Amino acid sequence: MILKEYAEKEGITLTEAKERTGLTHWKQEVVADAPAEAPAVEETLEEEVVAEVEEVVATAKDLLKESQDVMKVLMKDGMTAEKALIGIKMIGAKSKYYPFIKVLETLVD
Repeated sequence: MILKEYAEKEGITLTEAKERTGLTHWKQEVVADAPAEAPAVEETLEEEVVAEVEEVVATAKDLLKESQDVMKVLMKDGMTAEKALIGIKMIGAKSKYYPFIKVLETLVD
């Protein structure tokens, strides 16, 4: 059905039909059962997005705190993150810094 036919069927003007459907020309096709208004965003979607953002922020805060702790330990031992990472890779799991390898890789990048 074209926009003009939709307007006639609904008993509204062509201008009102354009506003309802979002179309701009009377020859454009219209979905017969198109809703008059855009559907509302569900609150559950918003809650999911908020929860996901909060989780990312918490993870970033944890990573920052862990990075600060690792740097304090390294500075106390007089090492840089690059040197510690090289040493950890050479020594492997026996290194006392091994639990911090992911944080060090993040710091070096």
